[in-house]
Amino acid sequence: MLSQQIIESLSKFIPETVLAVSILVILIAELFTKKKSNLSGYLALIALLITFIFTVHQNSYEPQVNFFQMVAIDPFSYFFKLLLILSALLIIIFSFLSDDIKNIDYK
Repeated sequence: MLSQQIIESLSKFIPETVLAVSILVILIAELFTKKKSNLSGYLALIALLITFIFTVHQNSYEPQVNFFQMVAIDPFSYFFKLLLILSALLIIIFSFLSDDIKNIDYK
């Protein structure tokens, strides 16, 4: 009963799980790149787009609470998830276009 409720709640927590796993992948990828590259930026863009897709899919869910009534999925949380994802996407895109970041000399 308890494990069934946890598994059921995890299925509603996919966007956050994708985001957490992608952060770990970006950190590991950054450890293995020897020279300055935009790999982490591109991986972050891809991860945020995938998270955005899963979040948009959550719009079809009825308002509910999960994880023993600690996490709510409702229109208010949906709005803020989309707002944060779109803000992060804009920040990453602007960082690719910034001359200040391109001219940093890493030693």
